[in-house]
This record gives sequence, structure tokens and C-alpha cells, in this order.
Amino acid sequence: MPETRLQENALDFIRSVDAIVTVRDELKRLDGVSDGINARLQMTGKKYSEAAQRMLDMQKVQANLESAGSALEECVAVLALCDKAEKLMVQDKFLSALKV
Repeated sequence: MPETRLQENALDFIRSVDAIVTVRDELKRLDGVSDGINARLQMTGKKYSEAAQRMLDMQKVQANLESAGSALEECVAVLALCDKAEKLMVQDKFLSALKV
């Protein structure tokens, strides 16, 4: 009977070692899978980050264009006043030209 118990203990030990080896192999496989997932996430994150940066750049360009448009509108208004004043000066209406 003690030999049977010893054999059972030895078989339990062997099964336990086999289970540990199986778990270790599975962990190695999962580690490789997680590395692949991490690489894909990094690539995707980089793409989104670059897209976000392009969008921010486009928003800055849009703001600059709006600012330039406003400045041009002001310039047009000033040029219209200058044109009006010049026409008045040609007509010798200097006081009216000064009021413009």
C-alpha cells in the first residue's frame, strides 16, 4: 500500500509539473499575442494622433484665413474712403475730403 501511495504522489507531481509547463507555454503564447496587439494599438494610436495634429493645423489655417479676410475687408473700407477723399480733392472740396 505505501508503494501505491508513493506512485500516486509521483504521478500527481508529474501531472503538476506537466500542468505548470503547459501554463508556462500558454503564457509565452499569450505574451506574443499581447505584443502583437500592443504593436497594432501603437500604430493605430499614431495614425489617430497624426490625424488629430493635421486637424489642429487645418483649424489654425482656417483661423488665419478668417483673420486675413477680416483684415482685407478693413483694407477695402479704408481704400474706399481714400478713393472718396481723392475724388473730393479733385473737385477742390478739400474740407469735405478731410471729413471723410
